[in-house]
Amino acid sequence: MTGTANLTSLATTAGRAHGVLVGSLLRGSRKPARSTAPPMDKPLAELRDAAGISKQDFEQLAQIVRLANTKPTKTQPDPLQQIRDLDEALQRKAKSVHPLVLAISSIASDSASTALKAKAPATNGTKSKRQDSKSVSLGAVVVADIAGAVLGGIAMSKVSNDTVDIMIGAAIGAVFSSQQVAGGHPFPVFD
Repeated sequence: MTGTANLTSLATTAGRAHGVLVGSLLRGSRKPARSTAPPMDKPLAELRDAAGISKQDFEQLAQIVRLANTKPTKTQPDPLQQIRDLDEALQRKAKSVHPLVLAISSIASDSASTALKAKAPATNGTKSKRQDSKSVSLGAVVVADIAGAVLGGIAMSKVSNDTVDIMIGAAIGAVFSSQQVAGGHPFPVFD
């Protein structure tokens, strides 16, 4: 059974995976802080190679990263909505898309959805707390989610070749990175 094999693989690598991710986070925390997301070209290529992502799927993933880093304008569609639309398209053809690309796309879409909801005016006629505060930009949190997913996936790929393990690393990286950035901290650096 493939499902049982994946769970067994995850269970046997959990300790090593934990060590690699924690080690990456600790090493990254000693590096100079970044006020912006790290450049993603090299990490994306590294993740592509580590996970065996096809050229077509890689282009979809790279497009999500580009959209996340695009500043919204009045003349162009909202990049956050475009991320959601791209994820919907990928999820419709899920069987033909690399699972890691689907996982990162799903993370990006969820983050974009959350940001779009936070940007919407409150329905009771008052401003929401997020609208009133000088908090971290919503776009920065979306970028942090995606960058953390990519970098967490890379860190996990150094321990395991199993796609499920790499996806779990991506999810952990996304959660950690967005929590840091949403809390007003600089972007973490994974290595």
